[in-house]
Amino acid sequence: MKRRCVLTIIALLTFASLTAAQVTITQGSVMPIGTSWTSNTMMDVATFDVGQAGENQTWTFGEYTFEYSGSATIVNPDDTPYADQFPTADRALMNEDNTSGTFFRVASEAAYWLGTGSSSGVVVFDNEATIVPFPCTYGSEWTILIHYSAVIGPFTMTHTDSIINVADGWGTIQTQFGTWNVLRVFGHTYSRTDNSITPPIETEYVGYIWYTAAGIDVASVTSDDGVTDPNFTTGFLELCSDYGQAVDPARGPVAKNFAVGQNYPNPFNPSTTLPVELEKNARVDVKVYDATGRLISQEEFNLSPGHHDLRVNGSDWSTGTYFAQVSAGDQRQTVKMQLIK
Repeated sequence: MKRRCVLTIIALLTFASLTAAQVTITQGSVMPIGTSWTSNTMMDVATFDVGQAGENQTWTFGEYTFEYSGSATIVNPDDTPYADQFPTADRALMNEDNTSGTFFRVASEAAYWLGTGSSSGVVVFDNEATIVPFPCTYGSEWTILIHYSAVIGPFTMTHTDSIINVADGWGTIQTQFGTWNVLRVFGHTYSRTDNSITPPIETEYVGYIWYTAAGIDVASVTSDDGVTDPNFTTGFLELCSDYGQAVDPARGPVAKNFAVGQNYPNPFNPSTTLPVELEKNARVDVKVYDATGRLISQEEFNLSPGHHDLRVNGSDWSTGTYFAQVSAGDQRQTVKMQLIK
């Protein structure tokens, strides 16, 4: 189940031209706020054919009956109940009643998973987990490392995931919900959970995700615990349907109207520059947080369309890591900065 959650987050990070046979994930391709879809999950073990790796492949999934379907939407984290716990997040994937979701930050070099929030509790990861590096395309390899601690009743639980990923194929996938050009990602997960009462729980499993140039996870499969054969034929299955992309009728996809680059220089002392691109007039808000999530600086700019270099002055700050959160309307991007004095 955990692997499927990670795969879903990776799937959010693609948005490119449907005419491209291969998909490349970049900072500018992240799904815009307002994008929604339905995840259809088989709670029982399913049988399937994961197919072959390589270029110009065809993968086919037959008809399945799903025990669970739930919709999800990309929203501004400020519009969730957990905004205070994730001050550096610029995207949140929330369920239909906005009570449960996953939070992440998109930077020029990668997209990071920050944690989860629900009515039963909030889990903030001890590290920023690199969900996918930029750019990412066929042949890309990366590792996702996740670590967090949580207090559950009388004991403290710690959990660690290490997921080795490779984009091992591209081609066409056919499911009962449609046919898409896709990039396939293979993941090998090592998981360990420790607590103060029982012995450690260790699991190992593998999985695949197929995601489209439209930015939707159209299929993902996960093996049973202990199964590491890449050609596994049974496990957990999830297919997606009812995809809807947020669009501004006058200008097309919302995400193309606003982009923030990595600050330069980085590391910096005492000031640095944030490059911002706009396609229309906008009020841009720049908030800077320290590593503890404390707001230490805020400025507003009324900017015209085009390129702008926004100056950030850290002369009164201490050496450390800072997060510049740049907002324009309901869009928001966050840049990680390093000040060294």
